[in-house]
Amino acid sequence: MNYIKKHFLVIVLIIILLILDRITKALVQTNLTPNETFWLLKGIIGLSYRTNYGLNFGLCSGWRFVYPFKLSILSILLFIAFAYYVKLFPYLTNILKAFFAFFMAAHLGDILEMLMRGYIIDWVRLFNLLTTNLTDIYFFVSLGFLLVGLIKHPNIGWEKVKKHLSHFSTKDAFSPFRNDKKKT
Repeated sequence: MNYIKKHFLVIVLIIILLILDRITKALVQTNLTPNETFWLLKGIIGLSYRTNYGLNFGLCSGWRFVYPFKLSILSILLFIAFAYYVKLFPYLTNILKAFFAFFMAAHLGDILEMLMRGYIIDWVRLFNLLTTNLTDIYFFVSLGFLLVGLIKHPNIGWEKVKKHLSHFSTKDAFSPFRNDKKKT
């Protein structure tokens, strides 16, 4: 019981994110025609009901053999994230807790969808190039939380990041590829 109290906000945030993902996908299934796009901003953002058997953002959507690999990789990533969350919990700020909540919700949402249906419903059409859903958006939001959380963390901080980055230059970064030695 104490464990649930300790992690209550993170658990509630994960549940809310998963419910929101499920609600949007149910609304898409009942209100949109498959493979037709309703543009909110012509050519920029629209609503489109598409089934995805492949990777995130509708990539490789016709490749059904990707499904077991994606399921395995998502499970491993989720396990690693959970293990780090439990191990690092005393040192996490609220922003880093939000990172873990969004990261876990993104992966849990995809895993649940694949186990329940065998495919993922994508519905946000971007630039007439790709179609995504909330779990993909959660993943990128989680990366934003991770970046801000690490910069704002009291034991890491922006000053330490800047100091660390100042040791690198583009010349150093590409030095293994340079051929500046004069040939004799």
